[in-house]
Amino acid sequence: MRLSLRFFLSHALVAVVTLGVCLLLLGGAARFVLAGEAARLQRQKTEALAQAAREAAVSQDELAVLSVMREALRDPGVVFAAWEPPARPRIVQPPALAAVVPLSPPQAKLPAPQALPGLGQVVIWTLAYPLPRSGHGLVRLGFDQGRAQAAIHERLMAWLPPALTACLAALILGALASFWVGRQMAEPLRRIAEGTRAVRGGRLDQPVLLDRQDEIGDLARDFNAMTVQLKELDAMKRDFVSGVTHDLGTPLQAIRSASNALISGRAGALNNGQSEYLLMISNHLEGLTAFIQNLLSMARIEAGKVEPYYETFDAAKMLSDWIKLYRAQAEEKGVELGFECKLRDASVNADLLQFRQMFVNLLSNAFKFTQEGGIMVELMGNSQWLILKVADTGIGIDPRYHQLVFDRFFRVRQPKGAPARQGTGLGLAIAKGLAEAHGGRLSVQSSLGHGATFILELPRRH
Repeated sequence: MRLSLRFFLSHALVAVVTLGVCLLLLGGAARFVLAGEAARLQRQKTEALAQAAREAAVSQDELAVLSVMREALRDPGVVFAAWEPPARPRIVQPPALAAVVPLSPPQAKLPAPQALPGLGQVVIWTLAYPLPRSGHGLVRLGFDQGRAQAAIHERLMAWLPPALTACLAALILGALASFWVGRQMAEPLRRIAEGTRAVRGGRLDQPVLLDRQDEIGDLARDFNAMTVQLKELDAMKRDFVSGVTHDLGTPLQAIRSASNALISGRAGALNNGQSEYLLMISNHLEGLTAFIQNLLSMARIEAGKVEPYYETFDAAKMLSDWIKLYRAQAEEKGVELGFECKLRDASVNADLLQFRQMFVNLLSNAFKFTQEGGIMVELMGNSQWLILKVADTGIGIDPRYHQLVFDRFFRVRQPKGAPARQGTGLGLAIAKGLAEAHGGRLSVQSSLGHGATFILELPRRH
């Protein structure tokens, strides 16, 4: 999963959970506030009835109290109203409920709902009012708890749509902000990753340009500083290798000429032991000379000084001739060497010597890692491209090494028990460099235990 998507999803999840918790908390708080407001209104109605009863005690006007009781009963949430003057029968409205209205003392706090027969849960507010001379009377108002809760729920439902709309808008804005921040974080990291791939491919002249003053900017600046150091070290190494190979070339050629003169007998007759030692020296000189030539080729490729000499030739005929030279080696090793051309016209415009070097490097690599089975060379393509495939039945290459095998001096770690293979790790790097100098490409398809197929693609016209 990409970093920007992961960042977006994680922050979106946090936003959803946060908004959900906030909605629950706000809903609970709103219900608590509305319940307090309903209780305050109930007490105010009861206090109004108590005030009317106190005034009636002074003026001896009971009709005022009955009027207030009837006015209170107009509220659908009021179940009953009761007036209990001292030393007189109490008055209950409606009268039919006189038997179910309990006699209880005044409460100092919010009364709890009570279950009354035929009425359900009822909240009964009881207040005392003082008499002019002494003592006190009581008034009671009963409120339907179900209606009160329904009213609170209705008000909450009326508040819910705009709250959900606001939360949805906040969620969308938060998601957009999260996506933008994720992109702002992922984009510079992507550019740094591209820079690492460029360095991995040997391109050390592509700095990562980020104008940031945070940790990602520090990372980009450290990466660029590392790239500059690598470029300097690479130049020093290239100069050293180039100088050493040139310095070794002349004495090696002299030693080779001298050994050839001794082997030919121009310096006098040799016995069998001397001839054997000289032949050993000559063989090692051939290998060392080939290594020096590979180093020189690699140095020219890295310096961008490879200039192909383009000429048109029949690639199928050249490959057929070169493969004949390797059939003896294939028979000696016990592997089959095949060639198939799928083109009627196999002409290509390329550097013949460099084309031969690319093919020989690919074929030598196939021989090196194939102990049994066979090697198949196929030539195919179209009007634009010439495609050369060299497939073997060797040990194969782990997919994680597919790009690394084209690096100079890189050698794939061999499985346990596999015979040791000699090599410098330059053959594939040279072949890839020459292919790119022609405007082509070299790739590999392989997996462990299933052989490897190297695919060389070259433009047919230049």
